[in-house]
Amino acid sequence: MDNGLEVSRMASNQSDLGAVKDDVATRSVMGSDFVRPSHPTRRPIERVDYLSGEEFENRFLKPGKPVIISNGMAGWMALRDWSPAYFKQNHASVSLRVSCDLPDTAVPSHHFWADHSRTMTMGDFVDLIYSGGRPCYVDARSVHFFPGEEPKLNFQSLTGKIPGRQTKTLLWIGSAGTHSGLHFDRYNNLFGQVCGTKVVCLLAPDQARYLYQFNDVVQKSNIDPENPDLARFPKVRHATIWEATVRPGDILFIPKLWWHCLRATEHSVSVNHWFGQDAATRALLPSFWTGGLLSWIVIARDFFWHGFLRRPFRQRLLCEEPNGVWLYHLAIHAIQRRFGLRRA
Repeated sequence: MDNGLEVSRMASNQSDLGAVKDDVATRSVMGSDFVRPSHPTRRPIERVDYLSGEEFENRFLKPGKPVIISNGMAGWMALRDWSPAYFKQNHASVSLRVSCDLPDTAVPSHHFWADHSRTMTMGDFVDLIYSGGRPCYVDARSVHFFPGEEPKLNFQSLTGKIPGRQTKTLLWIGSAGTHSGLHFDRYNNLFGQVCGTKVVCLLAPDQARYLYQFNDVVQKSNIDPENPDLARFPKVRHATIWEATVRPGDILFIPKLWWHCLRATEHSVSVNHWFGQDAATRALLPSFWTGGLLSWIVIARDFFWHGFLRRPFRQRLLCEEPNGVWLYHLAIHAIQRRFGLRRA
């Protein structure tokens, strides 16, 4: 058996046990009159009809507060043109990596890229969407991959005056039933829903202590916020979940480090725009601490085994490299920069 998978299973079991102990301890400290919440608190994500760039920056970006701008994409050519059929008609011969036969789960990162990744043309992929089979996804594909499409977007109407080191605009095209899983990103995110609808759940960064993170990739959670298993994950009942459905033309602002997941209820085209400074490494430390001791053990193992020794690893579905590998590359880059060394 793969040592990494065995450690992760052990960690998961220990995490469940720790959750029970934590729950008992909470009731003991609060006393016999403490009433434990039976379910997470659920609140709607704020909606507004219009925001100028200045209003967006002052009311939502600076305080790190999510918002949905209803019909925020009004007048954008992407909203007029884009659909799965449009991409087949105009980009049918483009060859790209897609995710196929996706599992019917709200936590897709329990599975691995190698079991679901395929290469095919956009035309064949769109046919697959409409075939009625298992969920399939073109996920996180740069808009530059499709010539002539980027000018149909206008995220700069909100971000044009906001200084930032980096931007990236990505397309998400898929069938009904695709699910991102609950996770957080290091960049501020403007998410535009172009075609179809998606259910959205958000949780603030300070909710991580309730979210039973993956031990090797702590920015991923084992929780389905729409339908959490409270018997297995009892701490989730203390969380506050912000909810909404985004429809064509809506723009959702997801502040960096906010936990979020999106589920497509029908065939869908979405676009997200990461912008501004990424979260500093020190800002990520609370997420590592809430992962617990076993997360640190797994991260240390991956740092040495997959980073330093360069042993291959299985990449989780909809995940980047394991945190230990990421930290190894970060350390190597810092050493090279400090001593003026070239990368190998």
